[in-house]
Amino acid sequence: MISVRKYNDKDKALWDKFVASAKNATFLFYRDFMEYHKDRFVDYSLLCFNKEKLVAILPANIVNDIVYSHQGLSYGGLIITEGLRLNDTLTIMFKILELLKNNNILKLVYKKPPIIYQGLEGAQMSSVLYMLKSNLYKSDTYLVIESDKYSVNRNRKRAIKKAINKDVEIQENKFEEFWKEILVPNLQDRFNVSPVHTIDEILLLKSIFPEKIHCYTAHINSEIRAGVVVFKFNDIVHFQYSSGSDSRSEDGTLDFLFHNVFSKYLNNKYISLGSCSEGKEERKINKGLLYWKESFGAVTIPQEFYEIDTHNFSLIDTIYT
Repeated sequence: MISVRKYNDKDKALWDKFVASAKNATFLFYRDFMEYHKDRFVDYSLLCFNKEKLVAILPANIVNDIVYSHQGLSYGGLIITEGLRLNDTLTIMFKILELLKNNNILKLVYKKPPIIYQGLEGAQMSSVLYMLKSNLYKSDTYLVIESDKYSVNRNRKRAIKKAINKDVEIQENKFEEFWKEILVPNLQDRFNVSPVHTIDEILLLKSIFPEKIHCYTAHINSEIRAGVVVFKFNDIVHFQYSSGSDSRSEDGTLDFLFHNVFSKYLNNKYISLGSCSEGKEERKINKGLLYWKESFGAVTIPQEFYEIDTHNFSLIDTIYT
């Protein structure tokens, strides 16, 4: 009764309605978010049906003969309807692999969401991936704060006090000033990279999802010293970007800004600070960044990436006894 087919533009309303109701989905999976950068990716998203009812979707793109659970998203994976049982999830994944194999695709690269985004239904994918003989090839060091355990260490407290004495002012929605004065120059100077989103792209996304994307900046005498951009997901707040001026250590502005934004969102269950992993296959950790995040009480969880050979769809005949 399970069938799988590729997404097409006529499916937008159906897709978005499913995202709105799925327990392990966030606004990242709405088509308007996925397609702001559609010129960079060849979409290969899939819809999974039980008879006529849509029960799962897989945001995905294709490069040569490999399909990825979408490279343009911070995290991905199979989005499922609430209450879907393990047997159905297994069958869906087998059907996905069979479709890919029949279209001469060699591998599915599966980006498993960090556990805070999954819910119990999403967590069952660990069993599914094991049964599919998936290869875990990368595991990022991902930092999360449980809001009811938020605390700052002595160094952060000292910096926050320093900022208070300098009358730091927090402002909102200064996206363009943050991009131009802080974020873009810092990323270029320190890492020779650009933000994933251009200023025009982040402003477009802000206009589409005004309650989900926010920018907070710290100023001294009207001069911007630090900024953060957060994405709001249900009961999770994710720090998408954060950066400060060269004087951030002297005046404590970035510490003060983080503390103020954390305090604003402590009614949410988790605050996500993203990865500290670097290097080939992310087997190295940025020690300074790890310390910075842990100094606000963050703990480590994994974000795992798997490769699945599409030939493994045939394993379905060996699963059940």
